[in-house]
Amino acid sequence: MCGQHRLHASLHHEEKVITYVNGLHEAADVGRNCSDFMKVLVNLLWLFLIFSCSAGKVSTMPFRNYDLSAERLMPLTYSNSSRAFRVWVSPSTSVDTIFTITMHQDSSFGAYMQEIGHKYYGGKKFKAYYSISKIQLRSDVKHFFERLDSLDMFTLEDQENMELVLHQPLSIYVVEYKKGEQYAKFRFQANAPQDSLGRYRSVERLLRTEFGSGVTLK
Repeated sequence: MCGQHRLHASLHHEEKVITYVNGLHEAADVGRNCSDFMKVLVNLLWLFLIFSCSAGKVSTMPFRNYDLSAERLMPLTYSNSSRAFRVWVSPSTSVDTIFTITMHQDSSFGAYMQEIGHKYYGGKKFKAYYSISKIQLRSDVKHFFERLDSLDMFTLEDQENMELVLHQPLSIYVVEYKKGEQYAKFRFQANAPQDSLGRYRSVERLLRTEFGSGVTLK
């Protein structure tokens, strides 16, 4: 009788141990499930933060159009700047370079370089590219405008008989100049034969002197 009682007590104790161990396993499973869930949640949170920061957003700027400054890529004839010069350099590459020199209404000056186009990353993969930065001319801006005036910019028109050669890079300059109510625009082929450039060669020399390596000829 005592042996049966001891056996019954032992079996009852083993059942408690098994129940306890099973409970530990269930708790561990719940803990693992919670841990996995938290990992997923944290990863999703990080992805949200990364993309929300990198994507950026368009902001409302109520006063942006009160002053149509020359560094914005609108025709200079619409600019509020009292004096402005722009040259769009297209050297037959995937990125064009735009130089803008401007005198603001408060008589201060600004000089900017913008790059716009596409950059390629092996094969046919490419991404749109844009950048803008302030630059320093070789001479001061006032002297630069004086040299422009010495070239009679307002009498220049588009170059005639521009030569197009198949499969050969063609460097084009598109120039705008505004001085008060006067406005000029023209284009010319920078790598044309010397005798066909005429007065455009003087403009090209001035640009290479002031902007240096930014003006690329092919």
